[in-house]
Amino acid sequence: MITNGLVSTIVLNWNGKNIILPCLKSLLSQTYPLHEIILVDNGSTDGSLQLIEKNYGHSLTMIRNSRNLGFAEGVNIGIRHGQGEFIALLNSDATVAPN
Repeated sequence: MITNGLVSTIVLNWNGKNIILPCLKSLLSQTYPLHEIILVDNGSTDGSLQLIEKNYGHSLTMIRNSRNLGFAEGVNIGIRHGQGEFIALLNSDATVAPN
């Protein structure tokens, strides 16, 4: 189901324990009300997936790949799960302004 105005933001994680939390915190602080966050984990082994689950697991959709599928396939998996009219790709080391 596609919802008018909904933005699906896809964030790809691979061993991003030291960078991912500020990214997710900034996404969850968005003032635009119609957005979903889809985090795709590419087989991380550094504990980042557990850190994400502990801090933000209830606030986003998590897709767990059993191995590193690379950037293109990782984000494509996230895009296929998105429900939005619009798709945004965000690097895991980036943050966004609230508006």
